[in-house]
Amino acid sequence: MVLIQKMPVSSSSILYRWRCSRLKSTPTASGVRVRFAPSPTGKMHLGGLRTALYNFLFARSHSGSFIVRIEDTDQQRTVQGAARQIEEILDHFELYRDEGPSKGGPFGPYVQSQRLNTYVDAAERLIDAGHAYRCFCSQERLKMLRREALRKRETPRYDNLCRGLSREETAARMRGGEPSVVRFKMKQKDITFQDEVFGIISQVFDEGDFVLLKSDSYPTYHLANVVDDHAMRISHIIRGMEWISSTPKHVQLYRAFDWEQPLWLHLPLITRDGSRKLSKRDEDAFVEFYREQEGYLPLAVLNFLVRNGSGIRDFRANHLYTLEEMVENFDHTTIGRRNFMMDQQSLDKYGRLAFQKADFEKTLLPEISNYLRRRLPPGSHGLIDDETYMRKIVDFLWRNEEGFARLSQLSSGQFKFFFSLASDASKVLDVFNADLAFRLLSEIRNHGSRNLECLRRLASERSGLRETTAMAYKGARKETAKCVREVEASDQKMEDEEGGEDCVRATSNDDLGTEESAGNCRRKELIEDEVEEKVASDSDDGNSSGMKKRSRRRCKLRRKKKCIDTSVQTNTVVQSTAGLNEFTNFDEFNLDERLLKAIGELGWEKPTQIQQTMIPLALEGKNITARARTGSGKTAAFILPIIQKLLHLTNMSSSHSSPGPYALFIAPSRELSAQIFKLILQLTAAFPFLRSVNLSDFDFSAEIIWLKEHPDMIVSTPSRLVDACKRMPQLCEQLRYVVLDEADLLLSYGYENDMRQLKQFLPQNYQTIFTSATLTEDISPLKKMFLNGALVTLRLKEGQLPDSNQLTQYLITCRNEEEKFAVLLALMKLKLLVGKSVIFVSNPDRCYQLGLFLQAFQIRSCILNAQMPANSRCHVVDEFNEGHYSYIIASDVSGVLAEGDAQEGQWPLTDEYSLGITKEKKKRKRFDKESGVARGIDFTHVSSVVNFDFPTSFDCYVHRVGRTARGWDKGTAISFATPNEAASVELVRHEMVSEMGPVIMPYAIHISELESFVLRAREALAACTRSVIREARLAEIRGEALRSRKLDGYFAENPRERTLLQHDKKLYTLSLHSPAIADVPDYMVPASLRGMSFNSNAQQNGRKRRSQRQKHKGITAAQSKHRRRMEDPLRSFCA
Repeated sequence: MVLIQKMPVSSSSILYRWRCSRLKSTPTASGVRVRFAPSPTGKMHLGGLRTALYNFLFARSHSGSFIVRIEDTDQQRTVQGAARQIEEILDHFELYRDEGPSKGGPFGPYVQSQRLNTYVDAAERLIDAGHAYRCFCSQERLKMLRREALRKRETPRYDNLCRGLSREETAARMRGGEPSVVRFKMKQKDITFQDEVFGIISQVFDEGDFVLLKSDSYPTYHLANVVDDHAMRISHIIRGMEWISSTPKHVQLYRAFDWEQPLWLHLPLITRDGSRKLSKRDEDAFVEFYREQEGYLPLAVLNFLVRNGSGIRDFRANHLYTLEEMVENFDHTTIGRRNFMMDQQSLDKYGRLAFQKADFEKTLLPEISNYLRRRLPPGSHGLIDDETYMRKIVDFLWRNEEGFARLSQLSSGQFKFFFSLASDASKVLDVFNADLAFRLLSEIRNHGSRNLECLRRLASERSGLRETTAMAYKGARKETAKCVREVEASDQKMEDEEGGEDCVRATSNDDLGTEESAGNCRRKELIEDEVEEKVASDSDDGNSSGMKKRSRRRCKLRRKKKCIDTSVQTNTVVQSTAGLNEFTNFDEFNLDERLLKAIGELGWEKPTQIQQTMIPLALEGKNITARARTGSGKTAAFILPIIQKLLHLTNMSSSHSSPGPYALFIAPSRELSAQIFKLILQLTAAFPFLRSVNLSDFDFSAEIIWLKEHPDMIVSTPSRLVDACKRMPQLCEQLRYVVLDEADLLLSYGYENDMRQLKQFLPQNYQTIFTSATLTEDISPLKKMFLNGALVTLRLKEGQLPDSNQLTQYLITCRNEEEKFAVLLALMKLKLLVGKSVIFVSNPDRCYQLGLFLQAFQIRSCILNAQMPANSRCHVVDEFNEGHYSYIIASDVSGVLAEGDAQEGQWPLTDEYSLGITKEKKKRKRFDKESGVARGIDFTHVSSVVNFDFPTSFDCYVHRVGRTARGWDKGTAISFATPNEAASVELVRHEMVSEMGPVIMPYAIHISELESFVLRAREALAACTRSVIREARLAEIRGEALRSRKLDGYFAENPRERTLLQHDKKLYTLSLHSPAIADVPDYMVPASLRGMSFNSNAQQNGRKRRSQRQKHKGITAAQSKHRRRMEDPLRSFCA
């Protein structure tokens, strides 16, 4: 938390006297030394140029020294040549330095990578003084601390674990070669300092001890900055206000070194619209845009940076200040706190002023020549070398002072006809007066330019008639717009044969809206034909008939070209690589600040590859088909841009005449719908005006008040959405965005009829997004039904699973089912399976069998399968994600049924430990088609996936294993296989080798070392009989019935039924001979793992409870009752 208070400073105050003594005591002649310290990590930002300008003005106005220092300690991000480019830019803007890398000076070197020994010595000095210490925490532990803090919605901070290490222990670990960093001890949390712009700033620092020296001996910004500023005798630090949060660290460092602090001066931010920070994604955020691309004169950019009157006494907005005038009138006390806001009109204004006041020989001729040589082809360089021709051009531009602001207008703007052939000379004359053009072009007619001669003749013909033609054309364009609106409101299904042959169309099987689009284009062009003819007939009678014919012919060719351009190929395929759109953070997408805050609270550090590619396209309104591997962040990739567009729509809307919903998210399963809905709620927590609803959880038999609330976003499965639309046909009339998540499953789940019915309720135009991890051309029926316009297909050049650096895959081969259970038990009991795990089995019966087996060994787990009610499934997923369970046992009915020829409810069995049920005797079971576990469900922070029953298809393997290593996290996949599953193993292995190489590695298990686990597993499996499993499932049903809200009324009328369910016989615990079967004594532990405690927390807690009972063993029942009464605050008072 930062508190800023502006306080006046009187001449009699202590602060004033302290500041004056500071200025007098500085060692330089003037007492002022400032520095500009950029990082060579890329192009120079516009904010960096402004910081350099204010440091330069401050130094020159106080007759001080302006120093440039390159801070290149971030070796991973340093770009070769960037440091040299920074100095070239400063020279281009005439911000000449007194000391720097190329100029030298008495305090060099001025490149931080050449001063590493200085920082190491400074860090050792802090360690010796007790202000710093060595930290040996690994990156994995720091990431764990960060994830844990974000999960608790707290600010990530270091817990200062290594602060208490003794010198001897630190020295021993250093001798052992253990990597370490140096951290500073932050002893004061509330830090106050004086800023020359923002006044007294008080900040509460609660981020833990920060790093000074990294493990590679390179310093962080904080240490290097303070050490260099002191060594170079910097008196004033002038930088952007984004560094205010780091200033308390620097203040503490100055106090620890016992050094005198410089004066702090922080400049306001540069923003896009007053609130949004200028993003690195914007091309106009870099100085190169104004210098190389747009060609603004240097003085125009400098005046633009101080246009708010910041630091200039009696600033005049319409005056162009030279650099000398800026220095003469500079006063840092006039710098305001208001953020600098980008304004293109102001920049063009200063561009025009700078061009009018610039000297031709010293400034304009070299600037124009250098710019045009970079931007124009070599064929035009002959005119650039002709100084007489260039002077005539400049004279012409000087006389058109309101039309010329930047040099890019000579290469690609309205004045490009001077050096390149104009595509339409008549458009050139719309910029300036035809009489003036004729006179000036006549003066330069001897330079051999056919283009200018043609333009001169046209100016002569149009002289005196331009105003009438412009008025007629303006009226005709209004009539054109009116007619076009009437056509668009009329019947849009006009047959294509009525359109004639003027319009060339391109149709696609995947796009049904293209022909309609071409028809609309044809009708608009027919109207424009009539308007153009009317304009030509209303023109002045002095125009010749031949000129009319040529004009009409040009208009017709131009209309044909326009119509052809609008009928482009509808299916654009974008194959993205990791370096295609390098958005390093979410700020670069220009999202709302509140949305960015919600992203930070979710712990998303940077966008994934699919998000980097998909979010910009979605923000542009493209129809998208995206295929990316599971866990790559597809859900956020389509939710974020839609929320951003809804925010823009809400801000632009002046009334609520057209209520929502505006966005529709369709998912194949209820679990996936709940997951999408939960993420929407998390991202829109800061937007109470954005309402969303999950129809999959609605009970339509209850009140239908939700139909009248008009939510902005709807999440649903197809069948529930169709039911809602039938109850309220106008529900989707204002729809603008439709997302079909896991689109390939919408057909395989049997939703085709529902999707056809749903299409009837949707409007004509909306943006469509299809996503899936295994998207194929099988969704062409969905495209024909829902696609509306051109389509962009995203196919990321990546495997269906992460590479081996992120995902480690193992295979454990067992001789029989008994070994499989024993090995899994050993992995859990010996703590080789660390973190949260998802265990996949083949069918629901196996879920309960494995759950009871683990329960016998006091291993808590939860079960998830398609036979559970929808609310129960969602509740189990939430419980697992919140960390209440470390293991979840799941079976996915959809994936299994899609893999083989098994009918509904018939599951493949393995051997004698598969409950002894034959296929013929198995009964048909009812599964919820709107359920799914392996597809789409996001189990958060899953460390490992265990395929306890090996999947029978490659797609099922991909989706199961994809539950871990999601986003940027790492994970492990362990698959068990018996001889009966050898065929499936070879199938999956073959596909993996062809796609990713030999990434499935064998997991070495010595079964002879696990004999004790095999014996105990055999006993538990023998006790896990069919009747026990049946009773376990019945107990779950009883629990669901007792928790059901729908049955509350029934139980109120029939209390006996509730009593029967509550006191029914429960036999779902295993009957074992040994009560201590869950213990892991030392003789069971392999020799390589002995010396550690492998007993569960439940056993340890049980021992604590037994010891407590022993302490109170001598207490009588009356004494115990009296103690409980005295401890109860509601019963401990006497009446």
